[in-house]
Amino acid sequence: MKTIALFNIKGGVGKTTSAVNIAYLAAQAGLRTALWDLDPQGHASWYLGIDTDELKQRAAKLMEGKLAASELLMPTAYENLSVVPADLSLRKLDVLFEKNDAGKNHFKSLLKSLARFAIAILPSDGFAARPRVLSMTNKSDDSRAE
Repeated sequence: MKTIALFNIKGGVGKTTSAVNIAYLAAQAGLRTALWDLDPQGHASWYLGIDTDELKQRAAKLMEGKLAASELLMPTAYENLSVVPADLSLRKLDVLFEKNDAGKNHFKSLLKSLARFAIAILPSDGFAARPRVLSMTNKSDDSRAE
């Protein structure tokens, strides 16, 4: 599985729009695509037609290791495109990562349940999540563009 992480601390720079469009184009090209919405506002989930109002603390349970990402995966109206939707519990993502101080390996293990997909796209803006999200990219060096 290839992983694309879009990261920038600043809001309004196009992380979500880019992630949704890349995911859509990858799915239309025939790649089984998963978009993991790491933004507590859940706009990527909303763009893809997921009602995040019904989701209660599911993202936090995922980060705490109580659920697998594949258990939260929801289909979209687009063939080959699924989403792990966000909910407001992601407001505490930085705290959850610090609390569950497993470093890069913890986030990598969470992503393993999506291995059946050809591509996973992760938009993020959390400061503490940065090393975990960036470690998900398939680059072998540390010179990652932000």
